Parts: sequence; structure tokens; C-alpha cells
Amino acid sequence: MAFVETALKNRQKGFVIDGEAVILGVDGISDFDALHSGKHDEEVQLCGFDILVEGDDDLRKLPLLMRKANLERLLARRPEGIFVNPFERGEIDLDLFAPARDRFGEWIYR
Repeated sequence: MAFVETALKNRQKGFVIDGEAVILGVDGISDFDALHSGKHDEEVQLCGFDILVEGDDDLRKLPLLMRKANLERLLARRPEGIFVNPFERGEIDLDLFAPARDRFGEWIYR
């Protein structure tokens, strides 16, 4: 998987990205069947949603938009196999995250 090799070559010595392994179809949409089949492992990419740790810094207490900015900065050179999931900047509907907040705690959406 290209994203593992890319992560190992990154100039930042350590980081934790919250993301999902995907195979993108020709339409740019994740193809779960292709991923599940195991026949296209060389096409697997990491779609990053958030960065939780960078170097020795635990970023989880930072606001989500700041963490996403850090993730974009880390991946600014568009390393092969890892990309940042597109997101809307602006107001976040916190009610949308109520089930996650109730289960995992408030830090999940800050």
C-alpha cells in the first residue's frame, strides 16, 4: 500500500491520522467492493479526516478546524497514497455530532 510507504518517508517523525483506507473508482467515489475484494491492494489510499498527534504534540484538544489545517499542512505536497478528505469551513452543526459526543466525549468535535 502506497500510503504506508509515504507515511514512513514523511519529514515529520511521528503522527497519527484519523482516516479510512479507500479505493477510488473512476468517478472519484470510494469503491468498498474493490477494497473488500483484496484484488486492488496497490490502489488503496488513505483518506485523512483529522490529525490527532504530530511529533510529540497531542492535538486532540485543539479545535477541529485547526487540526484539519495541520493535516492539510502535513500533506501539502500531496504525497502519493494519502489525501485530505474535503471539508466545509464554517459553522458546524453540533447537534449532528450528539451521538458521537455522548459516546466518546466532547473532544470528538472541537
